Amino acid sequence: MPPNANVLGGRMVKVIKRVNTADVSAKALFVAQGNTDKAKTFVVHNLSALRKSSTKILVSTRAVLGFRVFSQDVNQEYLQSKDKLSREIFLRPRARDARYFGVRDEEVLEVLLPLYGLPNAGDYWDVTVLDHMENDLGKEPLVGDPRLFVKDGANALQDLLGGCVDDFLMGGDTHVQILTEKTLQRFESKPRVWDNMDFIGVSIKTAPGPPRVLSIDQTGYIEAARKLPLRISYDKFVSVRAAFAWLSHSRPDLRCAINRAAQVTTSTFREEHVKELNKAIKHANATKTLSLKYSPLEKETLHLRVYADASFASNDDLSSQLGYIVLLCDGHSRFHVMKYSSRKSRRFVKSIMAGEVYAFADAFDAAVIIKHDLERIYDQHLPLVMLTDSKQMFYVITCASHTTEKRLMIDVAAAREAYKRYEISNVGLVRSEHNPADGLTKPQICAALDATLRMGTDVNPVEQWVTRNETMAASATETMKTAVRTDGRSGEEDPGV
Repeated sequence: MPPNANVLGGRMVKVIKRVNTADVSAKALFVAQGNTDKAKTFVVHNLSALRKSSTKILVSTRAVLGFRVFSQDVNQEYLQSKDKLSREIFLRPRARDARYFGVRDEEVLEVLLPLYGLPNAGDYWDVTVLDHMENDLGKEPLVGDPRLFVKDGANALQDLLGGCVDDFLMGGDTHVQILTEKTLQRFESKPRVWDNMDFIGVSIKTAPGPPRVLSIDQTGYIEAARKLPLRISYDKFVSVRAAFAWLSHSRPDLRCAINRAAQVTTSTFREEHVKELNKAIKHANATKTLSLKYSPLEKETLHLRVYADASFASNDDLSSQLGYIVLLCDGHSRFHVMKYSSRKSRRFVKSIMAGEVYAFADAFDAAVIIKHDLERIYDQHLPLVMLTDSKQMFYVITCASHTTEKRLMIDVAAAREAYKRYEISNVGLVRSEHNPADGLTKPQICAALDATLRMGTDVNPVEQWVTRNETMAASATETMKTAVRTDGRSGEEDPGV
């Protein structure tokens, strides 16, 4: 042993997975005690995981382009990293596990490959995955998510792949289905799963067609949720809300209640918080069949509709709740849910107008990244329509009226500039009762959001538009296409109102 050697503990972890199901299986892992690693505080991580919204992009693209969806799961992924550890680490198994390695009391193991529990084990696997995607499969990452990969064909997109550690979700044509068999050849993996699968916390299902409709749900999490007794400890409340929070990935109607429960602290915990969470759990159990549906859309008429809303001083600490929902729609008002959010405003909100501006800015930031990636996927311009129920916000952007609150000027100026350049194709005014984002800022049931999710069409009426010059819009569209290809900007700014 070298002097000052980095010696870690380690133990065998044995678990039974998928208990009480037909897929029950036993699994054993040897895990290093990485929390005692001397170099832990100096390790810089570059590991990235697939975003939850990227799962929706994958499923949506499959529905639009008619791809077949399938998944692959790599076994013992860290041990299949292409590089050995660059530093010396030794490991001493606990006494009852030493027999698996034939290690005597005076001996230790030298760790050669990344092992579960090491602080930087994931980084080695991350580099291995990137190398495989780029060199073996010829894919490249998207801007919005470095773990979402695309592969172009001669005339159209061939494949879209998302990777989250050892799980890969793919949708592609027959050529790509054959090409990705290289993954099975390079890594020891489980057999492929087609059409119906569980992927990072959600269930993806394909209904028989035609047309073949995909759905994302979390019925298992709903069935496991139980109402809480009013006299419950804060620690138990935290445990239940953490499990219930997983539902936010497929249930926009529960997102606000989940976020409000997450704001509760030890000092603010009261019986009213238990009642509010119980109400959300009751609603989830009563609507467990509700899921995100992804039916085929008309590719030529695709566009983005984004609803934004804010609830002023509605939280217990008088902070404001901000929310938005991004929909990919076609000319027949059918839609796919791409992303949604409900969160407490981190910025100080002095007025109702300020909350609406912050919500609008958040919604635009999220939508413009999705727009960029979808335009790359479909190789066409996607108009972006922003919708708000704030008449003041509508006039500030479309009519260049002024806001008296100086701290809002930067956000308002950015929205106006995007509107003038046609990065926002149009801004519409809707009534609050017709704004689905209203259900993301208030814990009560929102009729507009519920009806929209159930019908699968966005038919909420718009009260007011601005008629924009179609010639200027077409010119701006070509300018933006050129900008996407060259990563630069060209053309003159024109308000076009």
